Amino acid sequence: MVVAWWGQQPGVGDIDEIPDGLAVEQISPRLFRHKCPIPSGLGKFQDWITAQVAKLKPQGFAALKPEGKIFTGDGQTMASARQSAWQSALHRGNAVLDASAMGEGKSHGVPNLHNPWGGKVWYVSRGHRNPTIEAIGHQYVDLPPRSQYGFYRDHQGKLQLAKADTPEALIVEKGNCIRADLFPMLSNLGYQPNRGEDGLNPICASCPMANVCAHSRGWYRADRRDILSHASHIRCDIESMPRDWDYRRDIIILEEATQALSPTKTITASWSQLLNDAHRCRQWLSGEQWKVLDLLLVTIKPLFEQAPYHGWLHGDILDQLPGQPLGMLEVIRQSIIQQSTDLTPLFPTAERETLSDHLTPGERKKWGAGLKAFNAHQHRTAYRQSQQNLHNLPPNAVVHLLTAITGGPGVGLQLRRQQLHLTIDRRPDYAFLNHAKGLILLDATTNSERQRTFTGIEREIEVIRSDAPPLTNLKVRQINMAGIASRDISHEAVNRIQGALQTLGDQPTIGIKGWGKWFDWDGHWFNHNRGSNAFVGHTQMTFIGLPSPNIGAVQAELIALHGSADHWQEEFHRRQNEEILQGIGRPRANRFPDQQFLVNMIVPHGTDLSWLSAYGITVEVNDAMALDPALGDTQQVARFHLLQAIRQVMDIGIKPTQVAIAQHLNISQQAISKLLKNAKVKLSKLITTMVAAVSQQNTTPPIKGHNRSGCKNSQQLLQDYAWFLNLDPASLAAEVIQVAMADNWDGALSMLEHLPKPLLARTLGVIYALICPLPPPDVGLETS
Repeated sequence: MVVAWWGQQPGVGDIDEIPDGLAVEQISPRLFRHKCPIPSGLGKFQDWITAQVAKLKPQGFAALKPEGKIFTGDGQTMASARQSAWQSALHRGNAVLDASAMGEGKSHGVPNLHNPWGGKVWYVSRGHRNPTIEAIGHQYVDLPPRSQYGFYRDHQGKLQLAKADTPEALIVEKGNCIRADLFPMLSNLGYQPNRGEDGLNPICASCPMANVCAHSRGWYRADRRDILSHASHIRCDIESMPRDWDYRRDIIILEEATQALSPTKTITASWSQLLNDAHRCRQWLSGEQWKVLDLLLVTIKPLFEQAPYHGWLHGDILDQLPGQPLGMLEVIRQSIIQQSTDLTPLFPTAERETLSDHLTPGERKKWGAGLKAFNAHQHRTAYRQSQQNLHNLPPNAVVHLLTAITGGPGVGLQLRRQQLHLTIDRRPDYAFLNHAKGLILLDATTNSERQRTFTGIEREIEVIRSDAPPLTNLKVRQINMAGIASRDISHEAVNRIQGALQTLGDQPTIGIKGWGKWFDWDGHWFNHNRGSNAFVGHTQMTFIGLPSPNIGAVQAELIALHGSADHWQEEFHRRQNEEILQGIGRPRANRFPDQQFLVNMIVPHGTDLSWLSAYGITVEVNDAMALDPALGDTQQVARFHLLQAIRQVMDIGIKPTQVAIAQHLNISQQAISKLLKNAKVKLSKLITTMVAAVSQQNTTPPIKGHNRSGCKNSQQLLQDYAWFLNLDPASLAAEVIQVAMADNWDGALSMLEHLPKPLLARTLGVIYALICPLPPPDVGLETS
């Protein structure tokens, strides 16, 4: 859909009143909202409706399920059976994806894997320095990455990259590259160090230790050359694998395949950096081409200042750049691509002193310490100049921006907080994987289609999994809690989480990293819940919040990889579900079939974990108020107290009015009024709706899945009326539609009849928005 725009501001006539020469543009609805804002009240209402409808997903949306051809031991050990299944697929010329469940021993097939073609076996993992399987550490030689300050061991005994301020006493492996920090600085700007005639990149060529590094043990290049020459089994990060290696006889194993590779890279540029990069490219452009590029940058500049807090996405940015000379911009892009930026001047070589060449041995001995100090000073000066040059170097952003504007593939845009984020397809960097004789992918939460998409693997991928029993000894207790749906939570929500953790007792807890300032997590999502054996055998664990990827980043990545973000919601929820499944697998319940395991998931309302039942897991849904009535939000707690008060007054035979409730509770009527205000309900409507239900026994509430059987105490009252404490128009609408679609219209109407009128109106509004393509007719009260 597009919207006509001719400058609709006060004083500008209708479209049939404007001068003939005034141009009429076709712009997106979102850009129209930006140019001609909707009154704040209506705009907020539309945003709320949009958000609520977006949350309504069918049950099982983006759900995961076990996939793959099952293999069995057949008298062998599972490790041997696994290796046999891998080898069978490899001999057919296919890649193999082992999608066995978490803890089913996928990594146990890696040690002693034989390569029948005589080449190397590469074990690729982000955790290659700390393999979770001891035999992998013994069998595979580690290909160490560059490190400036070396490595130390943390409190878990794992090797971690040291920093400049790491105490020297903690260092267990010395640094192997004194210029290691310059490589990521250059890469993050979108440049690759070019090789000179001697095969060295300009960073190494300018290093004073280049010769030592090439020939001495303990230094990066010498150790790397030795390992590549002699080791038959190597473990490393994907980025450390040589791109000019002959892999035609090698087998490559990707541990946690979706995590081992980074199919995209994001470059960030401010407006001034974008302008500086354009000036860097100016030397390759004609005068006319520069005018076109300069005009484009002038057009883009206001977007940096006007972008809303959550930013512009790819389509929003392109919508605001209409009428660009795409042909000329493509010529400019090609002109920039054909040039190669010489990075050598960025890394000056220290000027060595020459005085010692003319000194006698005795003079060299006398002045040697001073000359050595002078040379060291020169080297430090050159190094600092290299750092400063990289700090001043603009990101390589203009060429990728032109690719996106001209409709080229492989680039996704975001603009937020005055920073342009360019997400670039870097799957060509992994093209060497297709040259390998064998490819083995280990990942319990992916499938062949996703692997092909995110890695660029061209050959057929066979999916297998072990014959594992369902996780019937694992129960997930879903605890719905208000106020934790976003990353920015209130202090009230923090208190609710703390109260829930106190009620649940001492057990390992995984949470959202950004909330760590309030909580002492044992780990956090997207890190400690994946590829770790730290929680094996723990019969109880708790996970807080949902692992939510950045929506803009997901959309930009999909655009870079697919050219479209149409299905970003499915991708978002799938990634979320992958992390949930990985987290639930941390206790390795399948290894202890005689024990019962409980995983508490404290999540926002509306979370669907029912898909876990496909793995044999029992899912029990509770409200946080079932743990403690104080764990609800202000509205829930107020309604709970109202229900208690109404019941108490009714039990002694008094009509439940505000005055009666206030007198019975020995509080003021103003306090009752405040309670009603917090509960967001009128007492008369509440009583009308609730009196019959409270007075009866063994009745059924209008939300399925809850049964109530009288109110003898506060805890039972809470359980009986959990449906009332959590009335949500979105979820109600979804359930009403589900009942109606089952041809149970009477049941659907009965559900609606039990709702208070304000909530009924909101619920019907959501239902109407979902099932009616047109706005409701403008009818009068008498006909409505």
